[in-house]
Amino acid sequence: MAGIIPPELTNCINLQEVDFFGNHFSGSIPDQIGNLKDLIVLQLRQNDLTGPIPPSLGYCKSLQQMALADNGLTGSLPDTFGLLTELNLITLYNNSLEGLLPESLFGLKNLSIINFSHNRFNGSISPVIGSNILTVFDLTNNFFSGRIPPELCNSRNLNRIRLGHNQFVGPIPSEVGQLEQLDSLELSYNNLSGEIPSSLSNCKQLTHLLLNGNRLTGQIPNWVGNLDLLGRVDLSSNNLNGEIPKEVGNLLALIKLSVYNNSLTGLIPQEIRKLISLNVLNLQKNKLFGQIPPQIQQCNKLYELRLSENYLTGPIPTKLGELSELQVILDLSYNNLSGQIPSTLGNLIKLERLNLSFNQLDGTIPVSLARLKSLYRLNLSNNFLHGAIHMNCQNFLRTRLERTGYVVHQWVCAQTDLSMRKDCQVLKWQV
Repeated sequence: MAGIIPPELTNCINLQEVDFFGNHFSGSIPDQIGNLKDLIVLQLRQNDLTGPIPPSLGYCKSLQQMALADNGLTGSLPDTFGLLTELNLITLYNNSLEGLLPESLFGLKNLSIINFSHNRFNGSISPVIGSNILTVFDLTNNFFSGRIPPELCNSRNLNRIRLGHNQFVGPIPSEVGQLEQLDSLELSYNNLSGEIPSSLSNCKQLTHLLLNGNRLTGQIPNWVGNLDLLGRVDLSSNNLNGEIPKEVGNLLALIKLSVYNNSLTGLIPQEIRKLISLNVLNLQKNKLFGQIPPQIQQCNKLYELRLSENYLTGPIPTKLGELSELQVILDLSYNNLSGQIPSTLGNLIKLERLNLSFNQLDGTIPVSLARLKSLYRLNLSNNFLHGAIHMNCQNFLRTRLERTGYVVHQWVCAQTDLSMRKDCQVLKWQV
C-alpha cells in the first residue's frame, strides 16, 4: 500500500492496533493520532514516512508497543513521550531523528526493549535508563556522549547492550558483571579507556564481545577462556599489551577473533589450533614474534587469515595449504618470514587475495600458484625472489589481470643475473 496515512483513521477511537508494517506510506504521521486513546500497538516500520513525530502521540496512554523504525522521520523526540507509562517496546532505528533525549523518558518504568540505533541523537543516555526491566538496549550509531551510566546495569535481565559508534568516554562500568543473562556487549568505536573489567568474567552467557576501536589498556584477561559460549571477540584498535592468553583455545564456539592494531607481544599460542569453528583470525599490526604455528591448519574453517605487520620469523608452514576454506585473504606481509613460498599454497583454490610482501622470502614463484583461479590480488613485492616466472604463471597472471581490469605498473626485478635483461619478468610482482 502507498499514499499518506489517512487522517480519518484517527476517528476510529476504539482502535487498539495499527499495523502498516512493510508498506510505502509516505508523508507524516497524522497530528490527530493522539485521538486513539485505546491504541496498544502502533506498527509503522518499513515505510517512507517523513517529518517529525507528532507530540500528540504521547496522549495514546495505553500504548505498549511503538515501532517507527526504517523510515525518514526527523526532528527530536517529544516531551510528551514521558506520558506513555505503559510502553514496553520502542524501536526508532534507521531514521534521522536528532537532539537530546527528553528527561521525561526516565519515568517509563515498563520499558523492556529500546532501539534508537542509526539516528543522530546526542547528549546523555541517562533519560532512557529509568526502567529496571530492560532486556534489549541498542543505541548504536548516534552521537551520544559522556560516561556509560552504571545504573544501566540495574536491569539484571539485560541480554543485549549495543552502544557502538558513539562518543562515550571513561571506563566500562564494572557493574556490567552483574548481568548474568548478557549475551551481547557491543561498545566498539567510542573513546572508552581503562582495562577490560574483571567482573565481565561473570557473564557466562556472552556470545559477542565487541570492544574494538577504543582506548582500552592492560592485557587480554585469561578468564576470557572461561566464557565458552563466545562466538565473536573483537578487541582490535585499542592499546592492549601483553600476550594472547593460551586460554583462548577453550573458546570452541569462536567464529571470529580479531585483536588487530594493539601492542600484543609473545608467540601466537599453539592452542589456537583448537578453534575448529574459527572463520576469521586477525592478529595483524601487533608485536608478535616467533614462528607461525603449523598447527593452525587444524582451524580448517578459516576463510580469512591476517598475520601481517608483526615480527614473525621462520618459514611459511606448508600446512597452511591445507586451509582449503581460505577465501577472503591470506596476509602474511610485513614480517621477517624466510625460506621459499610453499607450493602447497596452490591448494587454496578459493583464495581471492594473497599478500606475502615485505618479508625475506627467496626462491622462485611456485608453478602451483597458477591453480588459484579465484585470485584477483597477488603481492609478492619486496622479497628476494629470483628466476623467471614459469609460463603457466605468466599466462595465469595475464588472464587474471584482464578479467579484473588491473593494470601492471611494473615488474620489479631482483638483483639476479636476469635483472639486466630487457624482458625481465621476475619476482616482486605488484599491480
